[in-house]
Amino acid sequence: MDYSAIIKRSVELTWRNKLLWVFGILVAVFTGGAGNAGQGLQYTFNQQDVERWSRSMPYGGDLPWRQLAALGAGVILFLVFVGLIMIAVSIIVAYTSEGALVAAADDLDGGRKPTFREAVGRGWQRFLRLFAQDLIIGLITFVVGLLVLLAYALVAGLLLAPGIVAVTADGTIRVLGIIWLVLLGLVVILGLILLMAAVGAGQSLVRAYAMRASVLNLEGVFDALGSAWALLRSRLRESLTMWLWMALVSLGIGLLMVPIGLLIAAMLVVPAAGAYALGRSAVLPALIIVPLLALLAILVVWLGGLYTAFQSTVWTLTYNQLAGRRD
Repeated sequence: MDYSAIIKRSVELTWRNKLLWVFGILVAVFTGGAGNAGQGLQYTFNQQDVERWSRSMPYGGDLPWRQLAALGAGVILFLVFVGLIMIAVSIIVAYTSEGALVAAADDLDGGRKPTFREAVGRGWQRFLRLFAQDLIIGLITFVVGLLVLLAYALVAGLLLAPGIVAVTADGTIRVLGIIWLVLLGLVVILGLILLMAAVGAGQSLVRAYAMRASVLNLEGVFDALGSAWALLRSRLRESLTMWLWMALVSLGIGLLMVPIGLLIAAMLVVPAAGAYALGRSAVLPALIIVPLLALLAILVVWLGGLYTAFQSTVWTLTYNQLAGRRD
């Protein structure tokens, strides 16, 4: 398999087809950043706030505590309901977009240009199955990872035990014990990193192949998982090689973003600092920074969507070749 040709072809398809950008942006937005939700706006209430709010109520400041508790419970239930709706919408949009991205890339790889509606329809048709597959893969990965970690910890403990015993002794044995623990400790840490990388690679590869088996071959949840596992076992070398290629691409992009990020930070800070030095007021710097931050946010979302589309296209083309769907 020509790995560089697949990556080059994926770059060309992604760059030339804005339809992939749209789905890539949707996937990037609705599958990332959820951990920071709700932290942007914070306010701390104190006793004075409660007293002012209570005096403004029609009860003249004597709001019954039972009604207050009922009101608070109602607000909490409403927020929980809204949160559940937002989670459901995010799941639907994310998995529909992922399926549509796979379908669109496959059509483009086959020489056919799909419409937005066609791609969305194929993603919508499979989003529940893709969601179920992710739940199963996540559960299996958790169980397997936990068992592997326990076994690894047991073996590592047995290997480190002589060094721990030697450290409690005196003289040369103590020094040898320290050397043993340091050297073997480094090996254990390196082995743990490689082990976690292997588990992560296996999970991502099975997920990538199962998603494409479901979207492109219309296989059921367990059939798609079985096909993905069978394909991974039969083409393990090619799969791991492509995974390493993509890991290197991600690493290269990450290293490239460091100087770019510093440059962008300087472009934000320098004009704002100059404006503050001239006016000695925070208003003018804010007028400069806020539009620049908005443009930066748009750029980040676009780049994230572009890379997501490229990454998905790589695995679609890889799956097509390994599964014999393309020559």
